[in-house]
Amino acid sequence: MKRIIELNLVNHFNLRKASIAINGKKIAGEIVENPICIKCNSKECLKLPKAGEFVCSNKISSYHVEYSNLTISTFGHLGEKSTLKQGHYAYKSISKLKLKQFQSIVTEQLEIIKSEIDKIELNVKTSILNSFHDASKWARQISINAENLLSKVEGSSTADKFKNAPSGLKSVYKCSTLLNDSLQAYEIFINPENVDFGSKKDTQIYQLFDKFQAILYNSEAKSINKSFKLEGNSHSVVSVYQSFTTIPLSLLHNAMKYSMGNEKIKISFTEILGKAIIVNVISNGPYISDDEKTKIFEKNFRGKYASRLHHDGLGIGLYVANIVAKKHNSTISVSSNALGYERDGIPIAENTFTLRINL
Repeated sequence: MKRIIELNLVNHFNLRKASIAINGKKIAGEIVENPICIKCNSKECLKLPKAGEFVCSNKISSYHVEYSNLTISTFGHLGEKSTLKQGHYAYKSISKLKLKQFQSIVTEQLEIIKSEIDKIELNVKTSILNSFHDASKWARQISINAENLLSKVEGSSTADKFKNAPSGLKSVYKCSTLLNDSLQAYEIFINPENVDFGSKKDTQIYQLFDKFQAILYNSEAKSINKSFKLEGNSHSVVSVYQSFTTIPLSLLHNAMKYSMGNEKIKISFTEILGKAIIVNVISNGPYISDDEKTKIFEKNFRGKYASRLHHDGLGIGLYVANIVAKKHNSTISVSSNALGYERDGIPIAENTFTLRINL
């Protein structure tokens, strides 16, 4: 990125003699720097200024332009000294470069760069999604077949059927389901527009959570002494896209990974008649600060203690779940109530992730 900006800014419009910095860091390149700037240790021009002109204690002007999350600076211009109206000396750049000219050059060039980067990102996304296509298609088909086989097993709920199924079917069912939903989450992560892929299907939310808690318990949770407990009930059927399954998988998997202790992870259902279904996933784990609460649904974000408890997280699950929830007129929120004690130096809290599905 810096090299692209260097080629487009430093070498554009005869700026070869102007030193350029991005967010306070100089760009390495074939630039000729003012001798006074070379000897300067304070680097005021890179630390203090906002957008506009800045005059340092050595009486040299620098110009700064803000663009998106970048601050582009030009400083230490070589050339003949001249006295300015403000009463300080400033080194002229070629053809008396003015702030407005610099702003125009920076904006124009960065727009070009942004356009090129957008094209590259689109090509990369398309290439990745194409490679995912066949794998996702076959994963969905395996999952559908596993669902059909499980439906023939005795039991009043998915959890009961799963418990009564032969071990071979259990293995195929849990692996196919987790594979299908994991691939789907990655597809949405790469391209959020995939959130409404396919047609909607009437789904009972309670059964969906019951299904995933059974799968996760038998695939991972049991081996690490974690378990789930469903409380309350909900009989409402909601029309949802296929992507909706990433929400219960993400919320339950997140609670399982980061819960600390032997307490059961609670899945609590409350129904506001005709208005909403509220699902609370409650577990005891690391305290989530107010600052983390605002970032926890951002792409690639991991909490302060996340890497200590689980090394392989990528900050994908909650980000994708939040995108899917918004598409379904729903919200996911988080609360964290400190319990006043620590485990392994980590402050413990009762963490609640709340899914509200507006009907």
